Amino acid sequence: MKPFLKRVFICIFVFLIVLVIAYRVAETQSRMPYSQEPAFDKTNVVLVLWPEHIELRQASDLSDLLPRPRNAAYSFLVPEEKRRWVEEQVRDYGDSPEVGWYIDIRQIDADRQRIEVDRVGRHRMGLIYEATPNGVVLLQTRAHDPIFALLFGSPFCIIATVFCWVTWKLTKRLQPLA
Repeated sequence: MKPFLKRVFICIFVFLIVLVIAYRVAETQSRMPYSQEPAFDKTNVVLVLWPEHIELRQASDLSDLLPRPRNAAYSFLVPEEKRRWVEEQVRDYGDSPEVGWYIDIRQIDADRQRIEVDRVGRHRMGLIYEATPNGVVLLQTRAHDPIFALLFGSPFCIIATVFCWVTWKLTKRLQPLA
């Protein structure tokens, strides 16, 4: 392979690595501890699973459902066999064509799930919580879409790539000839 093409491939590789790192940083910066501010009422929702339907209820309106009685018809945990159905129901939830919902369910252990429910429209905002058989533990509010932080971080990615390339070129030139 020609040295020029090798350098181009290395620069592209470095750019992609820095871009992935920037997105991970943006993802963590888009979250904050659970906030009860009224501005987040529409996006701080918890999934309530009923036998025949789902409900996305505002986290501030859970007092009548918590603590969950043993014989209650609803659940906060999503069984593995209903996961696909729940994801479809969440995707189709609501009446506005401009706004959709996204859910990510991760099994932590047998009686605990980490659930992320996001409202996706012009911006991605939502709630991250842990569901247990008895209730929910509200963890984080997604305050803004991580893609915006990534867009502002893209110039950083380009600068870091150029810096790596220049450093590499200088070290090659400064090496003594053997």
